[in-house]
Amino acid sequence: MGTTPEKPPTKDLAAIAARGLSHPASLTHEEIKELCGRVLSEERRRAKAG
Repeated sequence: MGTTPEKPPTKDLAAIAARGLSHPASLTHEEIKELCGRVLSEERRRAKAG
């Protein structure tokens, strides 16, 4: 049984995260929400697997 893949990110999340580390104030509210959503999703996936 496979898992349902998540939708691909709309932007390059690594680039957004890197910019956020160096210039946190430059992130938009939508970028912050997208990053947080991906982190929470990954945490839930790991919790189910472990």
